[in-house]
Amino acid sequence: MQNNYGYNNYNGYQPYYPPVSPYEPTLQEKKRIKSVYSSCGWLLLGAFGIMMAVALVWMGIWDSMGLMSGDPNFYGFYDTIVSYFSPTIATIIVIIIERYTGGERLKSYFSFGDATGGFILLSVVIFLGIQAACIILQSIIMTGFDAVGLGFPSLEYEQEESMRMAVLGIITSSVTAPLFEELFFRGCLLSRMSKVSTRFAIFATALFFGLWHQNLLQFILGFAGGLWLGYITVKSKSMIPSLICHITANTFIECIAIYEQYDEITANNIFNVWIFSIPVIAIICAVIFLKWEKKSGMDRLPERTEYHRRRDVPIFFSSVPVWIFMAIMLLTIISGIEPV
Repeated sequence: MQNNYGYNNYNGYQPYYPPVSPYEPTLQEKKRIKSVYSSCGWLLLGAFGIMMAVALVWMGIWDSMGLMSGDPNFYGFYDTIVSYFSPTIATIIVIIIERYTGGERLKSYFSFGDATGGFILLSVVIFLGIQAACIILQSIIMTGFDAVGLGFPSLEYEQEESMRMAVLGIITSSVTAPLFEELFFRGCLLSRMSKVSTRFAIFATALFFGLWHQNLLQFILGFAGGLWLGYITVKSKSMIPSLICHITANTFIECIAIYEQYDEITANNIFNVWIFSIPVIAIICAVIFLKWEKKSGMDRLPERTEYHRRRDVPIFFSSVPVWIFMAIMLLTIISGIEPV
C-alpha cells in the first residue's frame, strides 16, 4: 500500500509501516508529511481565531443590551456563557471543516473498538489520579510563584452564585467541553498525526491540548492528562474511554464547586481527602491495568521506529502554522503571569 499520508487510508490510529524502511525521507515525502502537520496547525489557528471572533461579537451584542457585567473581576451569567461557549462553537466549526477536508467520519470515533468496561473503569480512576496529582503540583507552583512576588491575576475572579450558573457549569463541564475537545484533540488531530507516528502524535496532541487552555496551571493538567487520554484512545481504538474520563473529572470538580456555595468547609474537606487519596488508588489501578493489559492480548502501542523518528519531530517543527499556534499560546500563558 503506497503511503500518501491520507486520512481514511489506514486503520484507526495506526501509523504507516513500509515493507522496507528507507530511513531518510525523500523531499516529496517530507512535503506530504509537512502538509499533515500544517493542516493540524491551521485547524488549531482556525479554532483560536474563530473563538476570539465569536467572543468579541457575542460580548459586543450583549454589552449593547446591558447583559454583560462590565467588571473584569466578576463573571456574571452572560459573561460565563460567552467564555464557556465560544471555544465550543469554535471547535464545532473546525471539526466540521476537518470532516469535509478528508478527515475520518465522526461516527468512527464513537465505536467501542477494544474498550471494555474494565478498561474504561481503570482508565477513569487513573485519570482522576493524574488530575489530583496535577492539582497538587499546581498548588506547589502557585506557592513558589507567591514566594517571588508573581501570580496569576487573570485566574482570580468571582462568579455569580445561582442555580442557573450551576446548571450552566454542569452543561459545559460535563457535556459540551469534554465532547468537542475530545472530538477535536483525540479525534481529529490525533488521527491525522498518527498516520505519521502514533507515539509522537500522542505527545503532540497533549502539548496542543495543554497550550489550548492558555494558562500555566491548566497547561500542566492539559498536557499530563492529554498524554493519558491519547494513550487510552490509541490502545482501545476508540474515543469513548477518553470522553468518559474527561466527563468524570470535569463533573467531579464542578460538583465540588457547586457544593462549596452551600457548605464551604465540608466541600473543602471532601476535596482535600479526595486529592490526597485518589492518587494512591490510581497507582494501584495502574498496576492492575498493566497486568490486565498483558493478559488481555490487547495490541501494544504502535512502535516508533527509526523510520518514524526521521519523519515526526524534524518535520513537525518545520511547520510554520504549528510554530505560530504555539507562539501565540506561549505568549498568552506568559502574559498571564504578573507581579502581585
